[in-house]
Amino acid sequence: MAKSVASSTTVVLLIALLLVASMEVPAVEGQRGCKQASKSMTTCTAHPECDKKCKGEKAKMGLCRADGPKGKKCWCYMC
Repeated sequence: MAKSVASSTTVVLLIALLLVASMEVPAVEGQRGCKQASKSMTTCTAHPECDKKCKGEKAKMGLCRADGPKGKKCWCYMC
């Protein structure tokens, strides 16, 4: 009887492990976070002005983001 319970428990745990492993979402190949190229010291008010400045620095895009109490700064990204 005890052997039957142990083997049943093992089978249930094995099935549960296989189900959990099959639910794992495969990562898209080449999917990585954007690498920050630089943070400009110039203040900004909108994304287009940063995008233009960053493309001049050979970055792919630029965003105008908050930089603490100092206001907004241009952030350049290589993605």
